[in-house]
Amino acid sequence: MTFKEAFENWRKATNDFVGVMLDIAIDFENTTPLKQHKIIFIIQAIQTLGDSIMNDFKEELK
Repeated sequence: MTFKEAFENWRKATNDFVGVMLDIAIDFENTTPLKQHKIIFIIQAIQTLGDSIMNDFKEELK
């Protein structure tokens, strides 16, 4: 698999994930505070992972 193919796969997965997160956001206000806290924790963990992946991609492009 080339870098370009890997990047395209990652971008597709990211787009799919955004759709799921929008569905969660719609129901967010209707959930309990504990569930809201868990959702926020998961989003923050995924943001950290996404930042790490993008930094790796930037290094590969150099």
